[in-house]
Amino acid sequence: MTASGLSSVEWIETIDGSHLVVREIRPSDSDALDAAFRKLSAESRYRRFLHPVKRLGQRDLNYLTHIDHVAHEALIALDLDEEIVGVARFVREDMRSVRAEVAVTVADAWQGRGVGTQLLHRLATRAREVGVETFAAICLESNEEMLRLFRELGATTTRRSAGTADLEVEVALPADSPIHVFGAALKTAAS
Repeated sequence: MTASGLSSVEWIETIDGSHLVVREIRPSDSDALDAAFRKLSAESRYRRFLHPVKRLGQRDLNYLTHIDHVAHEALIALDLDEEIVGVARFVREDMRSVRAEVAVTVADAWQGRGVGTQLLHRLATRAREVGVETFAAICLESNEEMLRLFRELGATTTRRSAGTADLEVEVALPADSPIHVFGAALKTAAS
């Protein structure tokens, strides 16, 4: 286990039987993250940032890769060629906050294969370890995949405006609840 609690490398299997490596993002992943971003379709970029973004500047890449793994955590999925095919992250305002903003991005060719679900599951586990109890997300109302995933996790919509939905989902389970209940909900959402 690393300082953040995630095994240094975990293998996951997608719905179609592909294998990916999941690990924490590192500062040395800056170029790979930039390459992955450049391969995203304009629609996937828009869904992630809620406005058109053509490229990530060095300042953006530093912010996204130089993180503390407590207030800001990011997990990446890598294919067998070591290319980033998915990223899930949470960011909270400060170390005391029990609420964190969450975002998931999956390469176009890997969407619909359970990558985002698997990353979100591991991110939720990590969030609970560092005291995050609630994930919040802003998502386009047209992003049916993300809305469906969050609804199946028990998310509530707190507000709708200008084509977006603000969502919240509890990630902390009571001590007497087995952790696999959350994992089962994620697998159901992926299928």
